[in-house]
Amino acid sequence: MIDSLGNGLFRIPVPLVGPLKELNAYLIVGKDRHLLIDSGFNMPRAEEALRGAVREIGVSFADMDFFVTHMHADHCGLTAGLVENPDSLIFCSEVDGEHINRTASGREYWEKTLLDMLPCGFTQAMIDELLSRHPGVIHAPKPIRYTAAREGDTLRYGDFTLTVREMPGHTKGMLCLHDEAKRLLFSSDHILGDITPNIIRPYPGQNPLGDYLKSLDRAATLSFDLALPGHRRPVENPLARIEELKKHHAHRLQEALDALSGGELSVIDIAARMTWALREPSFDLFPVAQKHFACCEVHSHLVYLAGLGKVSSTLKDGILFFSA
Repeated sequence: MIDSLGNGLFRIPVPLVGPLKELNAYLIVGKDRHLLIDSGFNMPRAEEALRGAVREIGVSFADMDFFVTHMHADHCGLTAGLVENPDSLIFCSEVDGEHINRTASGREYWEKTLLDMLPCGFTQAMIDELLSRHPGVIHAPKPIRYTAAREGDTLRYGDFTLTVREMPGHTKGMLCLHDEAKRLLFSSDHILGDITPNIIRPYPGQNPLGDYLKSLDRAATLSFDLALPGHRRPVENPLARIEELKKHHAHRLQEALDALSGGELSVIDIAARMTWALREPSFDLFPVAQKHFACCEVHSHLVYLAGLGKVSSTLKDGILFFSA
């Protein structure tokens, strides 16, 4: 069901596969040009829902520009296929735009990338299962011809004046849009209301959780009373939610340290000792895609703790082991 949020702004629920169920795509209707913020997985059911909603609202994709908040396929998968006018713009951060275009190259990219999970304790069989079942692989986006959006850029559509805000953490190139006059933040997956954003797996020299916590602090300095997230309900008290998210990660950091109290463990073994809000009664029963998300997040927490001098790691037979 389309939600009219006033001032020519609409929330369009786009069906997803997996536990999140829906993406919140946002459409700003202007006099001459419109802006669609995020799109959904590259799959027929999602495209039919989005196209049907746009027809119902009464605008054309030929008069539309696009804003991609980040590289995940549930946010960018459909975007390239929706462009009907060669003059239409697709705004995206450069780092995530390049990543989208690499993932669009197909299975070969994913086969190489997912091998990085072996040091976390994944087996080749688990990686093979990920390749066959992960929605980001199955519903990968097509390449996008993007216009790089950067911190402080201003976009004007309809009644909205939107400032680009770089908020790395959930992905390296995560972008939010801030309308200061309306005290509104399109927060995508940076601030979610009743679930917590997944933190990406760290690559050498990166500290995604550190980036995310800094981005939360930056968001708290912005003037806004409402956050419109990429999934589920609006966040009506965003400052309080930011504090909840920070406390959540403080708790998760302590959980990781507690897991290591008995000696060194691999990333997947630490993840199995932590708490997760999933239906399955034990980590062993989690779908492999959820184990992947969990291990990426745990790894980012361990790198953060290593930066504080609270854990150390060693590589043994190709597997990373952490100790307090």
